[in-house]
Amino acid sequence: MAGTAIALLLPSPAFAQASSSSDAPATAEDVQAPASPRENPGDIVVTGSHIQGANPTGLLPVTNMDEDEVAATGADTGDDLFREVAQAGDVGFNESRMSGNLTDSRGDVASINIRSLGTGNTLVLLNGRRMVKHPGTQVENLVRVQTANINEIPVSAIRRVEILRDGAAAIYGADAVAGVVNIVLDKRYEGLKLTARYGFSEDTDHYRLSSSFKWGRSFNDGRTNLTLFGSYYKASPMRADERDYSASSDQRPRVEGTPFEGDTNFDLRSNTNPWAWLVLVNPRTVRQGTTALTNSSGQFHIVPVQNGCSGSSVIAGGNCLKTGLQSATTDRNLYWNENDQRWLLGGRERYNLYSTLEHEFSENLEGFAEFNYYRADYQGQRNRVGTTSTSMIRIPASNYWNPFGPLTMPDGSPNPNRLPGLTLATVPAEGLDVYLRTYTPVDVGPRPYTVKDENYRVVAGLRGRFGRFDWESGFVYSEAHKKDISHAEISKTLFQQALARTTPDAYNPFNGSSATDPSGPDALPSEDLTSFLVSNTRASKSSLASWDARLSTPDLFQLPAGDVGIALGTEWRRETYADDRGDRINGTIKFEDMFGRTDGNSDSDIMGSQPLPNTAANRNVISAYAELAIPLVSPEMGMPLIRAIDVQLAGRVERYSDFGWIAKPKVAASWEIAPRLLVRGSWSQSFRAPDLAQVSNADSQASSGYQDYYRCEADKRAGRIPDFGVCARATTLTNYRANADLLAEDAETFSYGVVFQPKLPSGWGRLTLMLDYWRVHQINAIGLFGAGNHIALDYLLRLRGSSNPAVIRDEVTPEQLVTFAGTGLEPAGTIIEVFDRFMNLQPETIEGLDITARYDVRGTPIGNISVRLNAAHLLKYQQEPSAMAQELLDAQASGEIDSQFLVPGTGDLLRQNGRPRWRVTGSLTWRNGPVVAGMSARYISSVEQTGARLADLTLWQVDSWTTVNAYVGYDFKHGAMKGTSVRFGVNNIANKAPPLAAADFGYLGSLHNSIGRHFYAQLSKSF
Repeated sequence: MAGTAIALLLPSPAFAQASSSSDAPATAEDVQAPASPRENPGDIVVTGSHIQGANPTGLLPVTNMDEDEVAATGADTGDDLFREVAQAGDVGFNESRMSGNLTDSRGDVASINIRSLGTGNTLVLLNGRRMVKHPGTQVENLVRVQTANINEIPVSAIRRVEILRDGAAAIYGADAVAGVVNIVLDKRYEGLKLTARYGFSEDTDHYRLSSSFKWGRSFNDGRTNLTLFGSYYKASPMRADERDYSASSDQRPRVEGTPFEGDTNFDLRSNTNPWAWLVLVNPRTVRQGTTALTNSSGQFHIVPVQNGCSGSSVIAGGNCLKTGLQSATTDRNLYWNENDQRWLLGGRERYNLYSTLEHEFSENLEGFAEFNYYRADYQGQRNRVGTTSTSMIRIPASNYWNPFGPLTMPDGSPNPNRLPGLTLATVPAEGLDVYLRTYTPVDVGPRPYTVKDENYRVVAGLRGRFGRFDWESGFVYSEAHKKDISHAEISKTLFQQALARTTPDAYNPFNGSSATDPSGPDALPSEDLTSFLVSNTRASKSSLASWDARLSTPDLFQLPAGDVGIALGTEWRRETYADDRGDRINGTIKFEDMFGRTDGNSDSDIMGSQPLPNTAANRNVISAYAELAIPLVSPEMGMPLIRAIDVQLAGRVERYSDFGWIAKPKVAASWEIAPRLLVRGSWSQSFRAPDLAQVSNADSQASSGYQDYYRCEADKRAGRIPDFGVCARATTLTNYRANADLLAEDAETFSYGVVFQPKLPSGWGRLTLMLDYWRVHQINAIGLFGAGNHIALDYLLRLRGSSNPAVIRDEVTPEQLVTFAGTGLEPAGTIIEVFDRFMNLQPETIEGLDITARYDVRGTPIGNISVRLNAAHLLKYQQEPSAMAQELLDAQASGEIDSQFLVPGTGDLLRQNGRPRWRVTGSLTWRNGPVVAGMSARYISSVEQTGARLADLTLWQVDSWTTVNAYVGYDFKHGAMKGTSVRFGVNNIANKAPPLAAADFGYLGSLHNSIGRHFYAQLSKSF
């Protein structure tokens, strides 16, 4: 290949070795290592190409971070580091996420999402080879996904990070839809280096402590090198109440004075609280004299007396009964602040061990091996969860605290807790059984959990030279294990036994909480809070085995413009996935109702968790690829306005054992117009195979709150609500259905850009400017229609005289007959559950710009200076609606159904939730002799939050966020301190709090964080 990019971007052929941080020569191996027998000293292996020794850097939009840039971020975890990448989208696997309960991937795990195309669309490599996926899964954007865990990478061992911002399935295979991240760890080290770091976050008890060693030595006259790296990292937890903005899940005070003042979307407190909602097993109206204490459906709830009592119904503890269920208006003061029991950040201890071995057998043969071990012990804490209408537990009449209990106790004494004046016609002498419909046993306390993540990886192979060809063959085996233990879950079987006691140690769900602080901690705990507590262990495992063989040469034959390079290769890999949900969730130990009641929820014995069966799957993949690097025009040809043209052609075919063959091509070209001006472009097709969790997971369930739009329509017609914006939500069970017939996600990517390196006066350094436009058109993206959309479709179909079979409703009650009376609508029962099946969605199109500026000046009177600016500008994010979604949109447009609710996941998604228009990062590094200093900044523009909207569909704007980090250091070069380096830094210098969002902790954890101003000091010693 002609020296296009070198002539354009490099002041000398040695530039790649001198400054691997340039965007142009993105290398996939440690180019600062001594040249091995298999390569010439000037050869470069490039992320985005398999051709050994070729340098197609002008063809490829690549972002690099070297050690100085990594240091400037102040990051000490993989999550912190990759949030500093402008092209990185929202982080779905993050600690602030509370929605998934026991089904989420908890612990020391974080994801990377280039272009915001979704977790799993970015291929992550470690030293040029694929990383195993973390065995934890969770639902994002209506689909269950997996990710490579970037937290398992020790930041202090990173030599360089390379990010190919282009579709690369033709080069690397599945998952490289949005691009490729290659993390290059340090190797071929000589000597010993010890490092320690301590940091803390201001105004909290959160601290971080780490230490590491790095040792390397060459043997056999330099033919053998062994490098070892080990690290230990410890971080303390951070409670939600350590930050003012997350102390309460009611964020309404923070929107006072705005159009959203009083908007209940900012009240994230739970209506499943210690103030019980109850219903008689045999529905009737219970009367105290002539006063009704329940409605005709037998429903009543517990309230403090200030909320108004039904009759003379004050019970033990000073609270009382009120007919019906809780009201979202008059009883909102009872909603529970779950953040009382939550942690923002978990505590963790992390261990890493990394080693490399390279040995030169002969001039043309070298062996290599790597070993990685990672372990993290994580401690977290979540809020207590309770029963819902889909998992009611029966309380016998004999419960000691039952206000509708028998007239006498088992010993014949009068029942002290039966309400006086109950008519025997409605409450017989033997009392009434009651269902605990909606209730959280807050007095039991929070749910602590521990997660042990463990991962090991072995790489071994040979490489060498045969004639003009470089070859390499390697084997990788990696396993990731996850053991998630919830230590204080409630067994429904044991809890019901505690409810059945006839003595004062019976569990008391009728006592409510504190009358003075109804939404706070339970001030009236039951006597027995431990006999029904159990642990549940979820054990997951994933593995990756692969073998590859590669053959390449940069000079297969010569054209007039230069050498033609070629790469050929094949790969085999096997992926496995297994998830054991725990005996009390997977159906091994079932809820045994002492009264023999059975329903769909009886399979799970853990309160607040739906039944989830164990899953296991595997697949084999074989692939082959070919790549050509073709120079069409070279500078020596003297063509006007065409100094050089280079082309990359690539293709890859893969066969999956579970869904067949896939073939994808790629074409890239660069046109060097003048010695310092280049235009480049590419077209490629990419694909992502469905995760094993998506194609093979057995059906699973989750509970969440949704509006019943058909009921909202009845309330609006009857004048009970002014609009759909204030219509109440109800907890609904969603059944997620697996789909073995899912197709692979396909994408077509276009990109073109310009690279300009203006000639500066001598001594002024080097400036490189890059601008790239990109467009991704994705089809068959895997997702769900969504429970909310199914409910909306049921609303539309019921207006037309039918219904949505995916929405299952209970029988119509007498109260619901009254609710629908006079509205002109056919009465409908309460939604029990919604069935939602994974499917391939309609196409989506995403467009954007990448803007990069890099400036380096060396040897000035004040030292060396490096400046980096990297901006990602999202121009378009359009999701075409499915036929069902389009039917809803058309019905809204015509006025057939109300238009004051969104049809999520369709239309223009730009700026929605985790898709800001702008993400900008920058860094400044200065070194003068032994003194080094650096700064980095990150800007995230505003987004609109679909979970908070006004009646006119105006969405809440989450403000932009800018944070700045800085550090200063000194490297001792002489004397007793020789080899010692000290560094002091501050992250988030201005202590910027994350912008307000209608979320559990008051901010979007996928974009922002709660670390605040964080001080750290680092000491290292080299020998």
